Amino acid sequence: VGLSAMDRLENPFQWGEWREPPTSSATSRSAQPALAGIRMSQSTAAFVDTVTDQILRYSRPGDPVFIFPHMPLFYVLSQREPPTFAYIHWFDVAPDYIAANDAQTLLASRPAVLVNYELSAVEWATNERDFRGGRPAGQRLIRQAIASLGSSPDYRIVEEIAAPLTGRRVTVWARHD
Repeated sequence: VGLSAMDRLENPFQWGEWREPPTSSATSRSAQPALAGIRMSQSTAAFVDTVTDQILRYSRPGDPVFIFPHMPLFYVLSQREPPTFAYIHWFDVAPDYIAANDAQTLLASRPAVLVNYELSAVEWATNERDFRGGRPAGQRLIRQAIASLGSSPDYRIVEEIAAPLTGRRVTVWARHD
């Protein structure tokens, strides 16, 4: 029990490639009112505040925003909704047919803000092996839709930030109106 508790203090949270640093580094607070009273690492607080602030800056209440493939926390913090059926498009949660439909919805809806957590090739391969028997996942269609929208003249990159601990790139695009 003691070793398990020590391990949890050193590795408090992991989802995919998002890992949190040890709880001993939880000395900061986010500026987001919904997170009042929660201590987190400085890198997590900066990450959460930066992404949320960009969503709020480049969208209005009622505007759809899209966050891929996970991190629904930002829908809650920004009080914005996705245009898609699914809120989370992780491989074990969203089947291929939902991902394919949501990719089309994404292209048609042109959300005010796009947030993309860039997964590594290893993460893609692992999830496709584990959840698709090695076949390409429907999430690739969403990734293509994001790339298509992000490279159009209607969108511009407003933030590129490294996710806490892993350094994975998270890109935020805003639509020009």
